[in-house]
Parts: sequence; C-alpha cells; structure tokens
Amino acid sequence: MMEYASMALNEPMSLYGTRSLYQQLAEDERNDAVLTAFEARLDEAPFSLYEVRRLYLPGRTKDCRHHHGDRCTRPFWWCRTERTASCRREHAAFATVAPPLHQHRAAPSVCRPR
Repeated sequence: MMEYASMALNEPMSLYGTRSLYQQLAEDERNDAVLTAFEARLDEAPFSLYEVRRLYLPGRTKDCRHHHGDRCTRPFWWCRTERTASCRREHAAFATVAPPLHQHRAAPSVCRPR
C-alpha cells in the first residue's frame, strides 16, 4: 500500500528501482489471490484527487546574501530580482550601509528591470 501511494504521487518512486513490487508479484500467478485482495482493498479505500503545483522562486541575489547573511527572513524585491545599473547608481550607499531600500516593498521605478 505504501509503494502504491508513493507511486501515485511520483511514478518513478517504486521500491525496487524501475520495477514496482506489484509488477514483480504479477509475474507469478501464485500471487493472484494476494493481488486480488490488494485491488479490492484499494477499491474500498476513500481517496481524493488533487492537482499539485509547485512554486520555485529564483535564488537569492548577491545583495540579499550580503545584507541578510545566511538567512533571509523578510525578503524584499531586491532579494529575488537583480538590481539595474541605474538602481545601483541611485542607491550607491546600498553597497556599504544598511540599505535604504528596506523602505520599499515594491521596486522603485528607477530600480525595475526592463
């Protein structure tokens, strides 16, 4: 049952490499009673169908790692988006002191990538 649930979520996740336990048991007709009982139990089990979508965020920028260290607990727009050259000129102090950009949750117009 565990392998069946695992493979329902991620098909390549069988217990024995490329072949599942079910496939191996089905090769020998002596296992028909076991497989029939297993299928009957599956038919009786309640189930739900879900669509799963994953969100992959881009990696942290150099500015984020520089100012937030190993962990970024309150990410700002510049933690995920590289700043433009005009943004770097506009906020030159950003490289040496605590960034005034913390005041901006959204990217200021001069800082938005094109």
